[in-house]
Amino acid sequence: MIEQYAPAADSGEARLVVRPNRSLDPRQLRWISLGLVVLVVPVAVYSGWQGNVFAPAFAVLELIAVIGCMHWVWRQGQRLEVIAVARNRLSVRRLPEMADQFAAHPAWVRLDVEAGRLWLRSGRRKQEIGECLSEHERRTLAERMAELLRWASRPA
Repeated sequence: MIEQYAPAADSGEARLVVRPNRSLDPRQLRWISLGLVVLVVPVAVYSGWQGNVFAPAFAVLELIAVIGCMHWVWRQGQRLEVIAVARNRLSVRRLPEMADQFAAHPAWVRLDVEAGRLWLRSGRRKQEIGECLSEHERRTLAERMAELLRWASRPA
């Protein structure tokens, strides 16, 4: 998902916020986790009652693994990139660190596409952007970045 913010009046900085798409909110994730428990536990208890003494233990391990993986993947969706473009500076920051991963003057930055991946290059430094996006969204990001780079390089 790409959110674009127009240049701010005070700083003159335009921003692109790039984040992965998430189809579930926290409440829905809890309901899906609860649904898995409600479906798996009765089957495991019934199997244990029928003589498969290992079924409840394996069911608990499976639930821990599956629900743990779902929550881990969901949390990965919280990461984002902030690409800030001003007339004299371009920077790429990533959440949660929010430290500059890449910074350069926009006139010296080149946008490259290699094997469907987007790279910002300035001299020998390079930074991949939009790695969490789909192919179509990366093309959209490339168009918006090219437009912002043209805007930043234009005389004021």
